Amino acid sequence: MKSCIEIIVCKRSRRKLNLVSLKIVRVNIGSKVSVKFQDDKTRTFEITDIPQRVAPEKGIISHESPLGKALIGRAVGERAVYAVNDRAIIAEVIEING
Repeated sequence: MKSCIEIIVCKRSRRKLNLVSLKIVRVNIGSKVSVKFQDDKTRTFEITDIPQRVAPEKGIISHESPLGKALIGRAVGERAVYAVNDRAIIAEVIEING
């Protein structure tokens, strides 16, 4: 299930009205999301809710992991902040697929 907000923008041309539909896709379970970290490294993760599929070394993370929780509901361009060992980490969403 994709989570998105649809915005319809009206553009007028000389003779007709054109409707342009824009969708803001948000990270959800099942999404493949590319993030850029503070050190400029980029990684792609798939977010799953099936514990047996979790394999962080392969880029498959749980929706209950610190990063997974921080990414759920974010859109491209938004930043997710989470903590590991009392250290704040910032990850910016750069692409969402699925």
